[in-house]
Amino acid sequence: MTATHVIEFSVSEIMAEAENRYDALVDTIVEQFVPAVGITTGTCPDELAARLMIELAYQVGATHSSQSILALLAAVTDAARAGQEASEGSDEQSDDPDQLLLDLECSPVKH
Repeated sequence: MTATHVIEFSVSEIMAEAENRYDALVDTIVEQFVPAVGITTGTCPDELAARLMIELAYQVGATHSSQSILALLAAVTDAARAGQEASEGSDEQSDDPDQLLLDLECSPVKH
């Protein structure tokens, strides 16, 4: 028999403006849904988020113009840099990118 898991999450703030609704939904997915799926499936939430980002990038590439894709990549790069700076400010990490991947609580085979 295959086990079935149900994951529930809630969006506490639904704003009238579309931009605010998108922000609230994305925050909920990142903060609640991805970690819940990781815990439920026994997978690394960080690895899951990275793979999700890659899949979403493919979908954007298939549905958007080249100019939009380049703008998105620039925004993703800026967000990744900001996240890295925030992470470095909170604890000591190596500047070696390979070491950062190995430090994730995931199977090193996946890296």
